[in-house]
Order: sequence, then structure tokens, then C-alpha cells
Amino acid sequence: MYRGSVSMDKRYQVFVSSTYKDLKDERQAVMHSLLEMNCIPAGMELFPAANEDLWTLIAKVIDDCDYYLVVVKERFGSWTPGRECSYTEKEYRHARDRGIPSAAFLFEGPDWAAVEQGGQTADESRRVREFRELLAERSCGHWATPDELARRVATSLPSLIRGHLRLGWVRAGADSADDQEGVAKLHKRIEELEAQLAGAQQGDLPDIADLLQGEDPLPLKFRFVAEDTHFDIHEPSTDQFRPTVNEVFKAIGPRMMALESQQSIYAALNAFTEKENVSRMEQAWPGRKVGSFVVDQGDFDTLLVQLRALRLIRMKALEQGPGETHNCWILTPRGTGVLTSLRAIRRPSAFEDLGDRGTG
Repeated sequence: MYRGSVSMDKRYQVFVSSTYKDLKDERQAVMHSLLEMNCIPAGMELFPAANEDLWTLIAKVIDDCDYYLVVVKERFGSWTPGRECSYTEKEYRHARDRGIPSAAFLFEGPDWAAVEQGGQTADESRRVREFRELLAERSCGHWATPDELARRVATSLPSLIRGHLRLGWVRAGADSADDQEGVAKLHKRIEELEAQLAGAQQGDLPDIADLLQGEDPLPLKFRFVAEDTHFDIHEPSTDQFRPTVNEVFKAIGPRMMALESQQSIYAALNAFTEKENVSRMEQAWPGRKVGSFVVDQGDFDTLLVQLRALRLIRMKALEQGPGETHNCWILTPRGTGVLTSLRAIRRPSAFEDLGDRGTG
């Protein structure tokens, strides 16, 4: 199969994350529901016993999925001393940071109080509560039985798909060679026309000489959480930093080499912000675990306007259904050139090469 953008036979790949021992029946119900919706389920059934070396493979499978579902009951999941989160929580945070549309389903049956107290340590119970609170920060569904969970998935996933349209998968070789050649020619013509349109619209944009660009610093405000795990304190805080325009574009630009959702670009900016500031915030908050970095929404909106005014990106409205559109962004030809100059790896010059070899 290959990834496609338009097809009557499109199928979406969905990663299902959960603990295993306490949710075997529930996982089967979710998998069956996904198959009935013509989706491709993916999850821990694909992997051998959990270990640190396995995380790279798990992360790659999540990255290749279109959507992510997490189901939580009473177990915290596999973890070892020194690691603050289980594989289930690590999978969720990875999907969230990658901007993969997600949905959470929390157990909330009549026997929840007994379930919460049974078969685990006080530390495990605390970790489950904290993870549930993290999931509850976004919209989530509740269930009491495997059948009810399957129904929740069957009603929630279509809404998630409509709200966050993804590429999906189509069968390889579905079109004839002539059809594929014709489609390729049409795509090339569309790109030519879009480039002409972008050039014609440049008169509507300001002269970029007067705009912040290149190595100019760009102030960005952000919020984060400083967590004291010993006293169960989660303290939200704010700060700001001043990366250059080039640094920001170098970080988020690759997401827009193909048409990308605004949510995914926001996630890339948040990941860049955390990478650039986490050490500084840990020094400012000694003894605290800092995380959940989110750039101010207004600053993110201004950034998109700035990059568009610099003629590095352009917006395209993607139709989702009757009367529904979804704003996506893609690099302009100029943006592609600038990004290439920022990220492409250059060969060392002849002088540098001789210097590296030495004189002996």
C-alpha cells in the first residue's frame, strides 16, 4: 500500500494504546469495531515484550498511524523505577507531541471505586489518577463494558476523522499506468498554476525588507507545568524566549513540505519550544519535573502571518465535507529554497578537508 490523499477505498490506520492484562476483552472489542469501520488497527499486539530498545519501533508505528486511541481502566502500565510514566502514557504523549489526532476512553462503571482500589499499590493508583486527569484535559469518552466501549469508538472516531482529515491509505496499483501518468501530469499542472497564483498574489503582501526575518529574534510566550511528584503539585507557569525567525522556520518548516494541518504545525512548534527551554526551566525550578510546553496561541497565529508575509508558506483550505473546510499550510517555492539552505548538509570544502587530514 502507499499513502494517498484521495480515494474511494481509503483506509485509516489507528493506533490503540492501553494496558493489556486488565483490558484484553476491551481491546478485542475496539479492534473489532475498527475493522468494521474499514480501519487498520495497530497496537501492542505487534510487539514482543516491552523493553527500552523497543521504544524506537513503537514510536515509528505511532508516527505512521493516522489516528490514536487510548483506553484506560485501573492499571498504570509497564514501567520501571526511575521512569515517571508508563509505556501507555509515553505513547499518548508521543502522539500528542506529533500532532496526531487522538481520543481517550476512560472506564467509569458502577464498580469504579472498587476497581480503583484493587490489585495495585498506592503509588500505582496515584499514577493512574494523574494520567486520567491528563487525558481529561481534552474531550474524552467514558465506558463501563466492552460493548459500550466499542459503541463509543464507533461514534467518536468518525467525528475525529471529520474534524482532522488525514492522508489514509489506498491500495497500490488501484489505477492503471495511463491513469497514473495522467494524474501525475495534472498534479504538475496544478503546481504550475498555484505557483503563478502565488506570484500574482504577492502584490497583496507587504515589502519583506521591513519585516522581522532571518536572524532577527522573534519573541514567543509559552506556558508549561512544573510538577512536584512528591507532593502531587502541578503548578502552571509562563515564560518567554527569543529564537530567530530562521531557527523557528528550520524547526517547523519540514512539517510543511507537504500539505499539513495547523494543529500539527502547532505541535511541532511546542516540541521545539520545549527542547529549547526545558533545561533553563529545570534550573529555575530545582527539584521539579517540567513539561507540557505550549506556545501562546496569539503568538502562534502571529508567527503564521509572519511566515506568510515573508512568502515562505501559503494556506490552503481543504474540503472535509459539505460546507466544511480545514485550514492547512504548505511551503511556497521560496520557502522550500530557504528551508533547503537552512537544513541541507553541505560537503566540507577542499580547504577544510585538508585541515581535517592534518599535515603528517
